[in-house]
Amino acid sequence: MAEYCEFEIDLEWRAAGSYGLSARFSRPDSDADVRLLQEELVAIDVGALAAQAVDPIAYGNELGKLLLGAPAVAKLFGEARAAAEAASRSLRLRLSIGANARDLHGLRWETLRDPASGDPIATRETLPFSRYLSSLDWRPVPLRSRGQLRALVAIANPSDLKSRYELEPVAVEAELARAKAALGDLPTEVLAKPGEATVDGIAEKLREGFDVFYLVCHGTLVDGDPRLWLEDSSGKSARVRGSDLVVRMEDAKQRPRLVVLASCQSGGTGEAEPGTADEGALVALGPRLARAGVPAVVAMQGNVTMQTVGEFMPSFFKELLTDGQVDRAMAVARGRVRNRPDWWIPVLFSRLRSGRLWFDQGFGTGVAGGGFDRWESIVNDIAEQGCIPLLGQGLVEPLIGNMRDIARYMADQFDFPLAPRNRDELAQVAQYLAYRQNRTFARSKVAEAFKTYILSHHGARVPPELAAVPTATLKLNQLISAVGTQVRAQDPNDAHKRLAALPFPIYVCASRDNLLFDALVEAGKKPRYMLARWNDSMRTVKEDRFQWEKNYEPDAQNPVILHLFGNLEYPESLVLSEDDYFQFLTGVARSDPKRPAIPTAIASRLATSGLLFLGFNLDDWDFRVLFRSIIQQEGDALSRDHTRVAVQVNPAEGTIIDTAGTRKYLERFFQKGQSYGMFWGSADEFLDGLVAQAEGKL
Repeated sequence: MAEYCEFEIDLEWRAAGSYGLSARFSRPDSDADVRLLQEELVAIDVGALAAQAVDPIAYGNELGKLLLGAPAVAKLFGEARAAAEAASRSLRLRLSIGANARDLHGLRWETLRDPASGDPIATRETLPFSRYLSSLDWRPVPLRSRGQLRALVAIANPSDLKSRYELEPVAVEAELARAKAALGDLPTEVLAKPGEATVDGIAEKLREGFDVFYLVCHGTLVDGDPRLWLEDSSGKSARVRGSDLVVRMEDAKQRPRLVVLASCQSGGTGEAEPGTADEGALVALGPRLARAGVPAVVAMQGNVTMQTVGEFMPSFFKELLTDGQVDRAMAVARGRVRNRPDWWIPVLFSRLRSGRLWFDQGFGTGVAGGGFDRWESIVNDIAEQGCIPLLGQGLVEPLIGNMRDIARYMADQFDFPLAPRNRDELAQVAQYLAYRQNRTFARSKVAEAFKTYILSHHGARVPPELAAVPTATLKLNQLISAVGTQVRAQDPNDAHKRLAALPFPIYVCASRDNLLFDALVEAGKKPRYMLARWNDSMRTVKEDRFQWEKNYEPDAQNPVILHLFGNLEYPESLVLSEDDYFQFLTGVARSDPKRPAIPTAIASRLATSGLLFLGFNLDDWDFRVLFRSIIQQEGDALSRDHTRVAVQVNPAEGTIIDTAGTRKYLERFFQKGQSYGMFWGSADEFLDGLVAQAEGKL
């Protein structure tokens, strides 16, 4: 992934016609930002700009003077461009318009011209431009691989547009052909038959999980509020508030990564129309969708001509599908139509810091240009029972919920007082609850949150005898196991089911459930599990299943599961809060050699086996503490040439910005010279590849 220097300009309303302008410049190889020493006040006369709307060049020059013409801003912008050029990097330009300055979204910022040279800015691939908006949704943006992407096209053509509203009917076939031409080979589903493009139909379809949502409809503004002409179930007009569509997007578990709001062109070519056929409704909807959590929105801020959109959209999607970099794709596509009179009409609203919407599956750090290069060694290690999988909480999240979502749910429930960026860290939220009450309270409330999620999302899979049990007395592990049994029966590609079928003698689990144990039993194996004895309470547990029999050696048919951070059956064993993690590290380091926290037999195998990390976020507590507590116990042995490490990385916006940075991050954990590979994709994608590579070899 290309590394960008970044120049961000913020505009906030200060008084009538007056706005506060601040700016910052940052480089990917530096943690320091260079900022304006003080806020600049700029006067923006919206009415005067509107008088120049017929001349995009004059309009863009005026915007350039307003935004980049102030001496302090011009100096910083010049330094940023020079620094980017010296480092052979592109400079990403983001314009952040504050919530109190929404009227500025009505300006044609895409016409912006460099006040020094007079050249347009938004058509340069090396200077990608977007309108950046923060979001009230703190959930990170999950990235998906290029091969998983799907698109949904919805075209609303109410049968009474002409008779009731004197609007031209939408040329459905022409619009659909245009959309499909733009989307290329992206798998696409369509809502275009009469009565399909309803707000309920669109919302229900989006629940299936689409990455691109392409909407074609008429629109209008009513007191500044966008209204869309969608359809009712009979195919007639249903004027829907834009806010209603926004709410549906907010409620969706998986939102589209990109929403394209396309203007209808059925009423003519619009060659001489400087205004907008939808009265600005679609472009007004863009910021609302971005603020609601949609990562990127492309809208039209005028009546774009058929010829322009016919050239722009295919170019945009072609570039986007190359590397997922949405602002770069916009710049290339605008450059493609730069000689058209309406080249500036497409607008990008984004809440992406990296500008990236998806990634190429299977990126490997050991291969120039990508590609995972550790399949043969992993399969060979598994065949020789010399590979140990280390399984993270991510493998359980489809059943019990995303840990960041759970943390935010609890933060909201208990008035978590720290900064918003800390609200999605379960360890910090649990720490707050432990201090506010006690550890037992924190653990019980985390368990309640998991139960709430499972019952609300998997209620149909809960056996009647458990559904009848009051939530307060329902045992979480029992609930997880019961639902997990149903999931494995219905999904042949369930991660635990696949892992149980492979000949691993030892599993190390960072998750706190029995899903893997249950899957191994279903596979006809005889597993046992052990708990890391990290505190005094655990050292007194004498459960038979935790005891090593004399001369016991785990093998593929009799594997052992080490629950590193505890098991839900034993609340005292759970590692959840920040204090728990710190005490875990201390407890492991100080454990009695005669009764070690981690059995010596497992610790020694970890030092001499291939290691396979699945289902971790590289910046979460589980990954960092797991490495410190286990992998470094035998640091010298780990650096031997025969030891191999494979790390499955599931990228998410805001957590992993670039592959080069991720590699540096991993090199801090694995010793210099260590043989390791990084798979850039989801755990399911990794297991798809592993199963395919292992076929006939195990």
